[in-house]
Amino acid sequence: MLWQRIRGQNMRFFYLAAALIFASAAAQAQQVDFSGNWSVVGDLSSRRGTIVFMSTCGLDQIGSQVSGTCEGQKSSCALTGVVKGNDIRWTCRTLTTDQPNLTGAFTFRGAVGNDHIVHGTWGHSRFARRRGYFFMVRV
Repeated sequence: MLWQRIRGQNMRFFYLAAALIFASAAAQAQQVDFSGNWSVVGDLSSRRGTIVFMSTCGLDQIGSQVSGTCEGQKSSCALTGVVKGNDIRWTCRTLTTDQPNLTGAFTFRGAVGNDHIVHGTWGHSRFARRRGYFFMVRV
């Protein structure tokens, strides 16, 4: 009788441990790995005109943190951000540009769709009330 009680408690512990392991694995499987090279394209309209962001960005992801650089024809920026599930939020601060009026920070918020393309909105620190749309694809 004592053996059956101990065995029953051990089996409950085993099932609980197995459930936690599978739940943990499922949660980790849902986290997208954004590491690699991405082509990012977006536009943002304001009264002064339209800003177009076209860059190739190299992202490194460690856990939920992303970092890297974006290189375009006329500028480059350093990026840092956070990943949560399929969502990514990142800021890219201008390193070099031939357009001084575009120095500042670009902010991006997006999510990976079933098509494996990130869609979202973005803005620039010089145009605080304006948001544009962007997409990014792996290259």
